[in-house]
Amino acid sequence: MADEVEITQSCGVCDAELGSFSVKKDNMMLTTSDRIWCPHCQAEQPEIRGVAGRYAAMVEEEKTLPRVDGS
Repeated sequence: MADEVEITQSCGVCDAELGSFSVKKDNMMLTTSDRIWCPHCQAEQPEIRGVAGRYAAMVEEEKTLPRVDGS
């Protein structure tokens, strides 16, 4: 749906992506004090939430900016 956003769940220690879910934009909450099981760390770790595709969008936008050389 157009009014929904995909949210990713990552481990707050090793940064492994552990899952995702969709939520209405009006109900979007990225801050949380929840903990999530991380199979990489083999422990409950702080959950970090982010908008799916955000990093890729930033990389694409950065390509359109004028380049500043250090010289």
